[in-house]
Amino acid sequence: MTILTRFRGHVPRHRTPLLIQPVRATFKSLLIALVYLLVSGATANAGTFTMTFDDLPDPVAGQFWGWHGGDVPSTYFGLQWQGFLYENVPANSQQYGGSAGGLLSGLMSGSNVAFDGAPGPELSSTSLFDLNSAYVTAAWRDNMQMEVLGFAGGLLRYDLTYTLQSTRATFIQFDLLGVDSVRFNTYGGTVHPYPYGGNNYFAVFDNVTVAVIPEPSCIFLAASGLCALLLVQRRSL
Repeated sequence: MTILTRFRGHVPRHRTPLLIQPVRATFKSLLIALVYLLVSGATANAGTFTMTFDDLPDPVAGQFWGWHGGDVPSTYFGLQWQGFLYENVPANSQQYGGSAGGLLSGLMSGSNVAFDGAPGPELSSTSLFDLNSAYVTAAWRDNMQMEVLGFAGGLLRYDLTYTLQSTRATFIQFDLLGVDSVRFNTYGGTVHPYPYGGNNYFAVFDNVTVAVIPEPSCIFLAASGLCALLLVQRRSL
């Protein structure tokens, strides 16, 4: 009886009850997860992808301006494309006697490239995205200038200019972060003496890398859920 009485009563102050220790560990884990979410949420990417345009269909020659190509779909990879065309470079090169100008120089992978088929083409989205990089070539001109304008909420955030060549592709690290619209303006340069070609100001794009930024509401909902769990765990201590 003496032994039972000695250990009866509250738990000694210098020791944490065994049932509370796992609860505190869970509370600490949730707190770390919340801090990580808030710190990384502003720059976290829902997905980064490289667009090669090689998954686009190849129309029969003669159905679109007499060559293998067409319009880049307006919702390609979830983005909105305005004024962009694409073409199958090897097929068109064979059709026109082996000459495809900067379209062939700008082909980095597969068989397709995209190019600006109208003045001032635009790449946009209803949510923010990052235009990271791309291989860009002038279709028919040497030392052609390309101005790149990045907007967010209608405000101009980036205004960059690059010099493009028709005989080689230029890898451009755009680093246009947190934009919802990007416009391209091309001008200047001199016509390259290709056997077959034109004097237009087409800019050729391949392997375009973009990152889509998650909606703030998604981050808010996740953070709110973690805060609720933290409150419950806190009250249970």
